[in-house]
Amino acid sequence: MNISLSYNWLKEYIKPGVSAEEFARRFSLCSQTIDRVIKTKAGWKNIITAKILEIAPHPNADKLQLATVDTGKEKLEIVCGAQNISVGQIVPLALVGAEVINPENAEEGWTVKKAKIRGVESCGMMCSQRELGIGEDHTGIFILPVETAVGVPLEKVLPAQDEILEIEVTSNRPDCMSVIGLAREAAAVFGKKVKAVMPSPNLKIDKQIEINIKVEEPKLCPRYQGAVMTDVKVGPSPVWMQQRLLAAGIRPINNLVDITNYVMLEYGQPMHVFDYDKLALKTRKDTDINTDRHEPKMIIVRKAKKGETILALDGNTYELGPENLVIADAKAPIAVAGVMGGELSAATAKTKTIVFEAACFEPVQVRKTARALNLFSESSNLFEKGLSVESPVLAMMRAIELCEKIAGGSVASEIIDVAAKKFKPIEIDFDLRQVERYLGIKIPATKVKKILTGL
Repeated sequence: MNISLSYNWLKEYIKPGVSAEEFARRFSLCSQTIDRVIKTKAGWKNIITAKILEIAPHPNADKLQLATVDTGKEKLEIVCGAQNISVGQIVPLALVGAEVINPENAEEGWTVKKAKIRGVESCGMMCSQRELGIGEDHTGIFILPVETAVGVPLEKVLPAQDEILEIEVTSNRPDCMSVIGLAREAAAVFGKKVKAVMPSPNLKIDKQIEINIKVEEPKLCPRYQGAVMTDVKVGPSPVWMQQRLLAAGIRPINNLVDITNYVMLEYGQPMHVFDYDKLALKTRKDTDINTDRHEPKMIIVRKAKKGETILALDGNTYELGPENLVIADAKAPIAVAGVMGGELSAATAKTKTIVFEAACFEPVQVRKTARALNLFSESSNLFEKGLSVESPVLAMMRAIELCEKIAGGSVASEIIDVAAKKFKPIEIDFDLRQVERYLGIKIPATKVKKILTGL
């Protein structure tokens, strides 16, 4: 499998002390193959940040809108066909004379001109990721964080100079499909130390929100962690996070979804986020006082029932059965375990309380489900290769830490940890003398420890 990662990001964990090209050459000789290094550098001209002040319908076209934007110096009227814009957003604005990429052909560009569109003059163009050359998304305008300054050149907001490593990772090395995993590998190649950064979230609970987690299939889900966070503020991710996601080929969605994808890239552990308020309640009849009362909300890891369906995040509805493992609330599936979440429980702009999920699933089960449903994702690709049952621990802590920092969330429950059995590290016995005979060199015992631990 090929993955793409920012060299700048990798250097936060290890300092190889060489150029990206030299890193690729030496790393490829000793470990996974780096197919190419892509240099990225901002080359924008006359593209600035602008704030949307007003939006009105186009008088002569149902699918177009008129947006009045503030450039910091003047107000301009822009005709726009994207449906994801709203008043108050900060967007990239290509002024007259700017050059952008043709979204239909990345090899071509065009110059933005003042033009009449259906009888209304447009004095510029709001841009998508593809038009800016920073991503593949062309479904809407690229929305910048709300704290972005207005009227500044885009290159000052998006410092795009980096080298993107395109790495071919063999299927038996899922540990190399993350920034930290590659940093550990590079430590052995270059004889350097990995900078260990432990997440340090604030786990103090000010407002307790109850949730129960039940794993009915421990063989298929040997570990499941969940935590509730509240008072979250949903919006665009910080620019630095968006850039790293885009470099890896992942489209930014919102800060909550982006956190889960960012942690997956950083730690190699897929995660998911549910909107707590969308989880169904289980109602129990109290016959003594003849009233109905609700039990705490639940997350259940179980096999799907015959005929159950789920509307997945890709917009398609899938029919499930007992051969599929699902994450469910008290009434219905809310995710296909290890593959993809459900649309009806997804976090949106209105979300205030969430549940983070970090789990391990049996690889063969995930692989069979993904193929049977013809439903694949970055998560399923990782899970089907087999992940450590210890992986969810740091990933959950990191997600909570990021949520506190960029979404204003606060912890509202303990980290609920359901494990099938206590983790026991694998011990490997080998004869160092036999290794030395194969290699033809003497290896000091201290060197062996250093290589095995990555320290």
